[in-house]
Amino acid sequence: MIIVVGREGCLKINQKVGKYEFKLNSIYQQTAQTINETISEEWSKVLMYGEIADGTGTAFFFYYTPNSEVPIYSHDIPEIYS
Repeated sequence: MIIVVGREGCLKINQKVGKYEFKLNSIYQQTAQTINETISEEWSKVLMYGEIADGTGTAFFFYYTPNSEVPIYSHDIPEIYS
């Protein structure tokens, strides 16, 4: 499944979705909205990783600004903008 995150927080899935994927799409929509609200500057691309296993999980993302090829790590955002 390929997912594209737009600046507006929208997700577009490039294949037909079944019942399970429909539920995932809702989670992806919420995740995209949270990421969009977390980044306080204009961005051109976001790469996100999330994992849930055995009751634990982790998530992080990198984003790029339009004029830079250097990714910004999500966990660095508080330090950068404080």
